[in-house]
Amino acid sequence: RQQASGAAVSAIDFALHEAMTDLDELYDVLRYCWNWPRIRRAARAIRLSDARSESVLESVSRLALRWLRLPMPELQIVVLDRWGYPAGRLDFYWEQFGVAGEADGKSKYVADSTVTEEKFRQERLEDDRLVFVRWGWTDVVNRPRLLKARVESAFERGVARDRSGLTRLWSVSRRQTGDTTVKRDLPAG
Repeated sequence: RQQASGAAVSAIDFALHEAMTDLDELYDVLRYCWNWPRIRRAARAIRLSDARSESVLESVSRLALRWLRLPMPELQIVVLDRWGYPAGRLDFYWEQFGVAGEADGKSKYVADSTVTEEKFRQERLEDDRLVFVRWGWTDVVNRPRLLKARVESAFERGVARDRSGLTRLWSVSRRQTGDTTVKRDLPAG
């Protein structure tokens, strides 16, 4: 079975995210190049692409989650705190478990203030009972099975929270993903 490479999917994700192209244009190229060598790999990479990925690590993480046969998350969901105020965007979100996933590259934390802001945001949302799991390049590339165990552990914590009767105090806005359902409108601002 042909596999799409992480590099190909990441490049397509970037081009789509930056509006350098769109899926219609990419599929036109596939039709034009239908008999080129490895065209099926290119087609697979396009099918696996997602313009919402904001980094190579997010793209490769998405492929790893798929390879690990974990449920596929929603991407770039805006999460609202218990008062309905935007608390930030989540790289990955599993609604059925109430779990947020964050793929953190080292360049994100160059400034100390970024680390402090991220820790404060996560702490605030954990107070609202959202379960977090974070990973980086080493987890995805060198320890994928450990990453799977960590994500599944987060799922178990989310299920345990829900079974215990604790209310989910956060909510999400689906406006960013094009979904017309919004659990709670973002405050005007």
